[in-house]
Amino acid sequence: MADGIVNHDFSGKLTAVSAGTEPHGLNPRAVLVMAEVGIDISRNSPDHLSRYGGQSFDDLISLCGSNKDQVC
Repeated sequence: MADGIVNHDFSGKLTAVSAGTEPHGLNPRAVLVMAEVGIDISRNSPDHLSRYGGQSFDDLISLCGSNKDQVC
């Protein structure tokens, strides 16, 4: 959802990608909620971090899972 918002609101200025260590399928509820605000994420895919190996990024935002002992 976050990459959908960034790519919509900052189109042509920023490009956001989203990936995780354990990606799961695209949540249909997320697609519906984003559609309510005029953003289509129906073609987005949950990617594994390895897809972006070797690429460099200007900024990184990391979110941790629900495990309080998880290192981010």
